[in-house]
Amino acid sequence: MHSFVYPKRGVHAWFLCSETIDQTTNGVVMKIAGTQVNIGDVEDYVYEYGRDLSTYDPKDTDYGCDDPGGDIRLQVHNGWMIHTGDSQFDQDHRGYWGSEWVPAGCTRAQAREIARDLVGGAADHEAM
Repeated sequence: MHSFVYPKRGVHAWFLCSETIDQTTNGVVMKIAGTQVNIGDVEDYVYEYGRDLSTYDPKDTDYGCDDPGGDIRLQVHNGWMIHTGDSQFDQDHRGYWGSEWVPAGCTRAQAREIARDLVGGAADHEAM
């Protein structure tokens, strides 16, 4: 079960996902620290976040008018969680992390690549 929480500017938002993921519904699954992370599910969150960012005035996104978009991080610890916005507000630093930048209005293909990078980053962090 996923719960979507769409961010408002200046609010640290996150998406909490259950550890039990249906492996057949949405693509490739990687196991990180005993948790199954479905790349397709991460892609869905990335895509929705990018679409949401496109509704903001570009000067109000993380990188301003020159490069509108926002930061996104995948945390894997007893399940997985997506964090968005400024990382200084992350209060739980446990587990393994991957981080990327999402352009405002990102395409499905961009979201897929970002999701792979997030999951790959968390897997690399676990391997350290």
